[in-house]
Amino acid sequence: MAVELSSPWKLDEVRRYRYEETGHAGGALVTLRSTFVERVRALRPNGGADLEVMVEALELCSGTPQRCERPALKTGVRSMQAAIDRKGRVAATRVPIVSIRDGHGRVALGDAHDGAAPGIKQDAELEVVPLRLFALLALPDGNVAPGARVDRTLPLGVLRWTLAALDHEVARVQITSDARPGLSVDVIARFSAGGLIEARGTLIRWQPAKRNTIVVLQRQ
Repeated sequence: MAVELSSPWKLDEVRRYRYEETGHAGGALVTLRSTFVERVRALRPNGGADLEVMVEALELCSGTPQRCERPALKTGVRSMQAAIDRKGRVAATRVPIVSIRDGHGRVALGDAHDGAAPGIKQDAELEVVPLRLFALLALPDGNVAPGARVDRTLPLGVLRWTLAALDHEVARVQITSDARPGLSVDVIARFSAGGLIEARGTLIRWQPAKRNTIVVLQRQ
């Protein structure tokens, strides 16, 4: 049975996420952990919403033995404004980014990548709020049935979105690509009527050198 998957929003609704990313940045193996909250400020006629996104916590771990620190989150860099539609496509102009130097992190607002075409980040930069990952997780237009595959053409290659299972109103989705030499994707995600539940998998960047990044995004 084919269904349309979407993520409806309610005024003043709050969604909290925990994000973890492990990969190479600034010449070292680094793990970033962040907790952030999306709060609906206004609803849009198309079913989307205007969001205020607030970073509640941030931890950065690197080195052997592993050392962890909590980079300073100043008021001006811990929040951002964004717009999101009912398919989960996010648009923002500025996003909190951690720049890695000598094993230490500094948080600043950086330019956000276009949600329709996730870019390749700089080698020493990590997104505190993973807009690139949210862009890859956007739900397809129209109705889809279990087993159906939807291809999305991005500047980095073709992204394959497959509805692996639909059980008790929870959709299990597999997102893959063979977008070498840009970005390779292998992510499993679960969605409910209330939006994203969890996503986990691997992103592989091929430029300027091969970099494997393991990502986990969970609704709290």
